[in-house]
Amino acid sequence: MNHAQKSVARKLCKRKTPETVAEQNGNLGRNNRHADIDEQQNRCENLAWTALAGSVLVMVLARRDTHEVLKLVDWHLLVFFAALFVVVDGLSDTGLPDAIYSRLQPVFGSHVPTQAWNLTWFSVAGSNIFSNVPFVLVAGKWINRFAEPELMWKVLALATTFAGNLTIIGSVANMIVVESAREHLEVSFWDYARFGIPITILTTVAGVAVLLLLR
Repeated sequence: MNHAQKSVARKLCKRKTPETVAEQNGNLGRNNRHADIDEQQNRCENLAWTALAGSVLVMVLARRDTHEVLKLVDWHLLVFFAALFVVVDGLSDTGLPDAIYSRLQPVFGSHVPTQAWNLTWFSVAGSNIFSNVPFVLVAGKWINRFAEPELMWKVLALATTFAGNLTIIGSVANMIVVESAREHLEVSFWDYARFGIPITILTTVAGVAVLLLLR
């Protein structure tokens, strides 16, 4: 093979076929996902160290016996929250949230106001089925696929926060309060809902309307 033939052969080897392009795109997507995961892990680690540093500072300034303070910690609640995040993260790794969004994407629509209102009602319903904390952890992965992600983050934050007022199970905080107050009074599901439903509807509608007007 002469020099010219070798040069042509090298060019042919370097030419990108559809298969190589797809493989490179796949590798790029995996690298981007790994980078996102690493960034989230670093962010969580920084948040954890910040929380620990703050708690240590408070303990030092309060000058109280740490043994007495630790006895007041609700360890069952901490285990509950830890298990909740583990389950939700495991669910996200299964790919089920992405599959759910691919089915729901036509329902959300393509126009910004339509997406905002549909995300609002879906968030309110989801928060009261799964509770708002796990719902946000799952639905937050969908936001970048909307027409205006920045606005949709605000809609998701507003809707899931106000959704906690709808029923007792809408927020973990509600369940903690009801459980803590059980020795003093009983709050039934409908006792809470008859006030929570109208308050949630009014505040959510008003809040989303303001977000759409100010965008």
